[in-house]
Amino acid sequence: MKNEAVECDLSFLDVPLETVPENETFEIRLGGSGWKRGFRYGKLWLCDGDLVGRVSETTAVRIPAKRVDAAIEDLVDTIAWGKQSTDSKADIQDALDDNLDSCSHDLVWPRGDDGERDPAALARARRMLCLAAFRKADPGKALSEIVAGYHVLNVANEVVFETTSSVCACDHAFNVAGTGFAGVGVVFADGSVRYDDELVRVSWLPWPKPGRASRAAANRKPPKTRARPRSKSKAV
Repeated sequence: MKNEAVECDLSFLDVPLETVPENETFEIRLGGSGWKRGFRYGKLWLCDGDLVGRVSETTAVRIPAKRVDAAIEDLVDTIAWGKQSTDSKADIQDALDDNLDSCSHDLVWPRGDDGERDPAALARARRMLCLAAFRKADPGKALSEIVAGYHVLNVANEVVFETTSSVCACDHAFNVAGTGFAGVGVVFADGSVRYDDELVRVSWLPWPKPGRASRAAANRKPPKTRARPRSKSKAV
């Protein structure tokens, strides 16, 4: 199955009105009108010095859709970099994973004052961004080749850990589950899974053998010579 067309579901951009701070731009809906841009100023919505409406008339608020477009373009750049890079497949995938997590985190509004995001909303945002970016950057890539995440099996072949980071998956497999690479499953967008795959063998982390004492591998920083694209600012 090839990379299918992806319609962007923007429901994860919704922001509870009571959590909206002042002087930060959002898209708002007033009554039955369409989406308008504005920032909250007391009891009013303003944009470029003009009155957009009253907060009391608000029926919905969301993060601006332009930030989704910017995030997708950022990811397209990362995919393009990966095609030209001489790094290993695992290092290239690791860079894309990091960027996907960063973009998803930026687009999903926190649930409370502690800054935590809803895991389900993050997962939906990440998948949508990933597929939309590949649709633009590499439309011929099959869903069975697009990484959606990772999980770890224990010695009883039970899934005991799920993550969007190959580094975290390997750290858990080596230092908690004790299975090493054999217990790390790479989960693809079509639901298929591969184990002991080259996509999790990042070159900049010297993974220990199973049963060896932990070297806190997940906390180690990549060498300065490691070239990878940086995420652009999503602010508008």
